[in-house]
Amino acid sequence: MLSINQVNIISLKTAQKVFLKFKKTITDSSICVMEAIGMVLKKLYMCSLQASRYNTSSMNLYQRLLVKGKPKKAALIVVVNKLLKIIFAI
Repeated sequence: MLSINQVNIISLKTAQKVFLKFKKTITDSSICVMEAIGMVLKKLYMCSLQASRYNTSSMNLYQRLLVKGKPKKAALIVVVNKLLKIIFAI
């Protein structure tokens, strides 16, 4: 069983792989950029689900937004934005 810190590192590494794949897809002229953005958003959404369960700061943010009355999907998008800030800070 993985510890919480190991899960956080795994989700960040997964998100970084997604961005590298996205960068590669944009340079490929055969794939539409909008399709590539859709693929990245799906992956980031799944990363935000895991982060909202296991990452304490993301979990606190997600729960705080739910208490305020935000829809679950909107709260997950906020977690996605937080993950993006973490990724670009590395």
